[in-house]
Amino acid sequence: MSTVVCVLRSGGGVYGPRWVKALYRGVGENLSSFEFVCLTDQTFHILGVETVPLKHGWPGWWAKVHMFEPGLFTGSVVYLDLDTLPVGSLEDIAAYPGQLATLSDFYQPAQMASGVLCFTPSAQTERIWNLFLKNPKEIMRQHAGRSDYWYRKVIGVHERLQGLYPKQIVSLKAHAKHSAPKGARLICGHGRPRLSDRAAGWANDLWLERSK
Repeated sequence: MSTVVCVLRSGGGVYGPRWVKALYRGVGENLSSFEFVCLTDQTFHILGVETVPLKHGWPGWWAKVHMFEPGLFTGSVVYLDLDTLPVGSLEDIAAYPGQLATLSDFYQPAQMASGVLCFTPSAQTERIWNLFLKNPKEIMRQHAGRSDYWYRKVIGVHERLQGLYPKQIVSLKAHAKHSAPKGARLICGHGRPRLSDRAAGWANDLWLERSK
């Protein structure tokens, strides 16, 4: 059974437990068997969602590094940003058999992006955790402009999800403004409009229904 993971950290603007509920329900509509874990510094209860406390006060994006803590997960793990909208079967993505796969940036494909990640805990993910834990303040200071830059430097060999699952993971702004493209499985919000904004149109309608 796969584990689906999200992160909810205080100070994240519009994001709150309602986003976790919407994501959990979206996954549940499109994946037959899974565990759902939210790494968070908040207290809330959503039936079917396991909450795990964030151990460190790392701000913003950096809180995602918690998912690589050794011993936290076993087997296949799928990480999803809270502004991800599942719209089709996730069986193939959740069964990713490799060590680590990341998104390619939708506008700069040579760059990696972290809105969706698939991995199996291994020496590679343990290395990411240990390197960051050695000096998180200095790493965050050096790479404040683009946290993924540091991540890309230390992540080592990895696959790209769009290559593994063509046309299944797409951008709301670049590919799905008016509807989910044929064959799409995950719609990535990545910025504005938020899924919670009326400007997101059809995506907002679906998000509102799931977040009730």
